[in-house]
Amino acid sequence: VYKRQQQAQSVAATADVQNPTLTRLTGCPIAHNKNSMTAGPHGPVLLQDVDLLEKLTQFTREKIPPRNVHAVGTGAYGKLTITHDITKYSSAKLFSKVGKETPIFVRMSGTFTEQGEAETVRDIRGFAIKFYTEEGNWDLLAINLPVFGLRDAKVGPDSVHSLKRDPRTGMWNPTQTWDYIANHKEGLHFAMMMYTDRIGTPLTFRHMHGYGCNTFSFVNFKRKPS
Repeated sequence: VYKRQQQAQSVAATADVQNPTLTRLTGCPIAHNKNSMTAGPHGPVLLQDVDLLEKLTQFTREKIPPRNVHAVGTGAYGKLTITHDITKYSSAKLFSKVGKETPIFVRMSGTFTEQGEAETVRDIRGFAIKFYTEEGNWDLLAINLPVFGLRDAKVGPDSVHSLKRDPRTGMWNPTQTWDYIANHKEGLHFAMMMYTDRIGTPLTFRHMHGYGCNTFSFVNFKRKPS
């Protein structure tokens, strides 16, 4: 009986080493690392999903420069000039009349490009536009990719880390990149588009498409979304 107990303990210890349990900072095991807890199949994400909150909190406070996205970029000042009447769609003052001008600043960048790398490397390009309006600053985010590499926010940090250097070696790790892509349908779609010339290697920042990263809508003077 004693030998059997020793054998069982040895097998359990080996299993723990080969298949370590993913836990929170407190040591509590994580049941599912891909799907956020929602109110119903299509409902909003719940604040009680402590696994999601802890994961996103760790990610937003990460202070490892090589693992930050959009670290290298180029900026330009300009202006927005209204050329058509869209007041039936939006009540925002920057769209209030034809010919109205609003100063803007645009920052264009690679998503995973690191300091010292050429701007011609294959990468997703993003840009942020800041509109300096009389009603306050309006920030608009976009990337040159019509699909996103994830559907659930819980895998957001994993998506970014899979395309960054391995923090244990400081080297690129193709295994972690393709492991993520192969196990996420949206990641596969993302990768297929990134390996096209139009999206992965655009001619210049001026010759690329832009797709909104966030959900937004216009509200007209009747206070109805358009």
